[in-house]
Amino acid sequence: MKKRLRKKLHRGEFQELGFFLKVKYAEMPDEEFDRFTDCVIDKIGSLGLECGGRFDVNELELFVTTGLVNTDEAGKRQAVLDFMNSLPGVTSVEGSDFADAWYDTKKA
Repeated sequence: MKKRLRKKLHRGEFQELGFFLKVKYAEMPDEEFDRFTDCVIDKIGSLGLECGGRFDVNELELFVTTGLVNTDEAGKRQAVLDFMNSLPGVTSVEGSDFADAWYDTKKA
């Protein structure tokens, strides 16, 4: 497959990986919850990652993309997990194995 097509289809060296993140935390007042969600989104953005998913009253489920392959995906994943574990009120953090961000639609 030609490089241009691999890039367009996110294959080979252009494949992007990510992981599912599931975090449970204690219920909190609305203002504290807003600060919590802002803190999570800001941290993921500061690591150069992107995420999508949902924040609920006492849990969040996100898919976090770590970018192109061979760009220290494991280190980025561990940084997110460590950060989530450090937040007050968090009771459990689960991170799935890596999945293809464009083609793997199975949820962990």
